[in-house]
Amino acid sequence: MKKVILSAAALMIGAISFAQQNDSDIDQTGDDNRATVEQAGNANESVVLQGSATNPNALHNTTTVNQTGDANSSTVNQFDGIENETTNNEAEVTQTSGTTGVGNTSTVDQLDNDNKASVTQDGSNTSDIDQDEDFNEATVEQYGSNESTVDQKGSTSGNDQPNNEAFVYQGSASDDATGNTSSITQDSYKNMATVTQSGDDNEAVVEQNLGTPTGDGENKAYITQISDENDAFVYQSRNGTNQEDHTTASIATIEQMGDIQNTATINQQADGANSTIIQDGFSNEARTTQKGDIHDSDISQTGDDNIATVNQASGRNLDSDITQLGGDFNESHVFQSGNGHVSAIVQDGSSNYADVNQKNTGQTSDIMQTGSLNSAIVTQHN
Repeated sequence: MKKVILSAAALMIGAISFAQQNDSDIDQTGDDNRATVEQAGNANESVVLQGSATNPNALHNTTTVNQTGDANSSTVNQFDGIENETTNNEAEVTQTSGTTGVGNTSTVDQLDNDNKASVTQDGSNTSDIDQDEDFNEATVEQYGSNESTVDQKGSTSGNDQPNNEAFVYQGSASDDATGNTSSITQDSYKNMATVTQSGDDNEAVVEQNLGTPTGDGENKAYITQISDENDAFVYQSRNGTNQEDHTTASIATIEQMGDIQNTATINQQADGANSTIIQDGFSNEARTTQKGDIHDSDISQTGDDNIATVNQASGRNLDSDITQLGGDFNESHVFQSGNGHVSAIVQDGSSNYADVNQKNTGQTSDIMQTGSLNSAIVTQHN
């Protein structure tokens, strides 16, 4: 009864203190819930529900929503947590409109166990966070007309906190970015993803599924795009062949800058894999695929219309390094399967071509081409 009275009072205060056409609905059931909603402007709407009809023990949930501007909407749903935990779900949404602040929308849905979500939006943004079970944390900051989706589904792994982490930064308070989209999906546990986009019309996608790790390794994905119309994709799953390597997760890093329309893809189905793609220029394309255990791949491209691919198809301890700098229309391809291979390609100029194919065990290849219209093909099978 005490909770019902507090919720009703909060609604009455909202009706008196805030501008017309705002709507706030708060429904709290259980222990130690706290909800604060502040709305100013026109057509704001906030719905907060903590606890569920099937399980009334909501336990220690906290929701804070602050909306200023036109046509903002925030929905927070937090359900029951684990009994005797010191903290449970927590959500904080801040939407502030300036001259471009019409149409912000934020939806946070958290079900079970110690989740955290924080959304800050200034502009015509859309953010959706869905966290289901166990120690998840998500932070989204958007300035400008951007869109972000975070979906985290945990599976209990001891007392590690947090299991999954997702951070999205699009634009800044001093520099609005527009047209960016970010999607992070984390299944299982011990994943971490950070997306930073400060240009316009960029797309970032991260999908992480750690599988069944036996140790404390954490898949990590970093995407940074500071120019326009770039695409970045990271796919990570733990699928190594040796049980001893399941304690070491993979790291993927993509950085794209310069002009526009660069594309980078990293696909890691491995344990202990490391992949980095850096592209500075126009219309470059890079793709890395890693399967097996303890691989390393680095791609760096400067210039326009360059292509680089690395396929580490199977095995263990494979190493590839591709550098294409200062020119246009260069192309490099590396295929590695087996154990202990090393490949290095450097192309400085334009319209050069390099292809390396390594199989079996212990192959080494080093290609360096300067100038234009050079071609090198290496096949090593032993």
